Amino acid sequence: MNVLVLAAGFGTRLYPLTKEIPKALITINGKTLLDDILERLEGINVSNIFILSNWKFYNSFLKWLDRSKFKDKIRIVHNGVFFEEDKKGAVVDLQHFLKSENIEDMFILASDNLLRFDLMKMLKLSQDRKKSVVALKHIPEIELIKKYSCAELNSDKKVIFFEEKPKNPKTNLCVTACYLLRKEDLIKIRDNSFVNKDNMGNIIDFLVKSSEIYGVEYEDFWTDIGSLEELRRAEDLVRDNLI
Repeated sequence: MNVLVLAAGFGTRLYPLTKEIPKALITINGKTLLDDILERLEGINVSNIFILSNWKFYNSFLKWLDRSKFKDKIRIVHNGVFFEEDKKGAVVDLQHFLKSENIEDMFILASDNLLRFDLMKMLKLSQDRKKSVVALKHIPEIELIKKYSCAELNSDKKVIFFEEKPKNPKTNLCVTACYLLRKEDLIKIRDNSFVNKDNMGNIIDFLVKSSEIYGVEYEDFWTDIGSLEELRRAEDLVRDNLI
């Protein structure tokens, strides 16, 4: 099992905090977001961990790597982009990565998500169905669903509906940026021509229509550290041992 952590963003919504450090290396209670997400992998047989950075913060990740307990399995790669205005989009970054590496079944994780999911549940479902699996979370706030996505599962846990950034959400079940994608679906992604290249949700939309995707609904904590307000809320929860 390979792992790809998406960490190529510039974190502009968190300025000035992220002008000099990548969002993935922000610390909460002394631990970086990246270290926190990697800890979710404990108990899973991981062969390789790839951290996909931009060029600007590539050296920052190399310095972080020296003190990572997973460093023997980690490789830092970058997308060649130094300035935010030159970014080509998360979908393009993923496709370039897939064209340059041997493709195996892979967890794809966003480095700016703080979560407490048991990823073994996704692995077991994928092994059982022999299909790709995504993590889902019920979000009661309708305005947040509009920012993210909504999905629907059938009784067999198959994703039968998905919509990215819905104007009128059909459900309050959101697909988070935590995927376990099988080799055959990664090849489809690599070879497809996507119109919208900015958001990883477009990949899920594509796979729901062209493949079979299953989902695990989690009740555990999850948040996207996309703003200073969300970061402060996460800091308070961690400090107070509420997550």
